[in-house]
Amino acid sequence: MKFTFLSLLCIASLSFDEIKKFREEWLGSTSAEKLPELMKWCPTCKRDYPFSLEFCSFDGDTLRVVREGQK
Repeated sequence: MKFTFLSLLCIASLSFDEIKKFREEWLGSTSAEKLPELMKWCPTCKRDYPFSLEFCSFDGDTLRVVREGQK
């Protein structure tokens, strides 16, 4: 699958599965190593969450995208 500039601008409206597929096809094709898992992290309570969630279940703050092991 080829991605155009317009498709990159629309990435925010993609579902979790579409983002994962985009990431694997676009970045995975140039990576010699396995890509790190994407996680989400709450800046308020410092808890980790699966990538598919948007808000912290503990305090309701918006979660930030981080790579596994990065904060």
